[in-house]
Amino acid sequence: MINDKIFSIDEYDFKFEGIKGILKRSASDFKVNEIDFNDNIIDFQRVTKDDTLEKIGMFLWIDIWRKNIDHGKMIFLLSDYFGVNEKDITTAGIKDAKAEIIQLVAIFNPQKNIKEGELLEGKLKIRNLRYERDGLFPGHMKGNYFQIIINNCTKLNKETIEKFKKFCKSGILNYYGYQRFGSYRPITSLLGRELILKNYENAVNIFLGGESINEDELFRKNWRDFKNAKKLLEAWDRVPYLEKKILLHLVDKKDDFEGAIKKLPSYLINLAKSSFISQLFNEYISYRGREKKILKGERQIDENIEIALPSHHWKEPLNEIWSRVFDKYSINLNKDLVDVRHSSRLLYIYPKLFQYEVLSDNQLLIEFSLKNGQYATIVLRELMKSDVSCYF
Repeated sequence: MINDKIFSIDEYDFKFEGIKGILKRSASDFKVNEIDFNDNIIDFQRVTKDDTLEKIGMFLWIDIWRKNIDHGKMIFLLSDYFGVNEKDITTAGIKDAKAEIIQLVAIFNPQKNIKEGELLEGKLKIRNLRYERDGLFPGHMKGNYFQIIINNCTKLNKETIEKFKKFCKSGILNYYGYQRFGSYRPITSLLGRELILKNYENAVNIFLGGESINEDELFRKNWRDFKNAKKLLEAWDRVPYLEKKILLHLVDKKDDFEGAIKKLPSYLINLAKSSFISQLFNEYISYRGREKKILKGERQIDENIEIALPSHHWKEPLNEIWSRVFDKYSINLNKDLVDVRHSSRLLYIYPKLFQYEVLSDNQLLIEFSLKNGQYATIVLRELMKSDVSCYF
């Protein structure tokens, strides 16, 4: 079980007793469909083009259905199927592994198999091919639609759900969810902090030796205890791919920790840095709470409040809460955020299309949509009042 405070997620916002329960007894208990900017829920049965597959651009867009396959595995399978480099495949966002997902994927200049197909014994299906002039990028979709079955709800009752439904109309604090930080091995923001502070030796030690909650620790404990790259490579037959690249670099250049950590793919380095900024945001709204006053660095947008995130533009903390956050994490604005681009995030989540069905005395089907970048886990933890991190 992961303590929410590891990710700077504070006390529950919804003060009623939760329904308890467990998630993801099977992947089909957690269904996610992307929503495009025309408010269309991406449906695997839809047809958006005819059979001529007119080539109006260099990007092949496809609808993907996948079940129990993580993002990295999907990208690898598609790169092999279409004969392209993995970096030529883009999506609007990373989705959960243990789930049933329907999403859009774009492939730049595919070289083979320009056709529908099924991979990995039907766990990944390719449909609805069409060419477009542009690829996909994070935030390209408007949001996601969720259909989630919660099992073993020991406190299930309609009164609680109706209270929660009303509560959603007042907004839920928009924390970044567990997936942002690495649920199985929650080191992503720790790694990001050291990369931002340019503490490269610390970054290597975190990546190689950072403790895991759900995997064998012998390899990582060996690094923590001895920090000997050559002996570790000799002792382990199956060293994970990225760890092996770092260790091989350290065998060749013993103290070049900067060069070693930069063996990681650029997307992973950027993900780690943004994960740390996400943790700073979680810390900020934990301190801030539901204060209605608009602070410096914030602005009112309809019923919501947009909060500017730390970036290289900042010369000083924009308000006292940010000062408190930076002091806690020893951030020096004059040198530590030079590589961090400007971004912002809304204070509240307002789930839409909210509906539910009680399937049995202890089983609930809940459906709702969220804007892009918002986390169903944060909604679910408020309703259930039980640990949900272990399912992500």
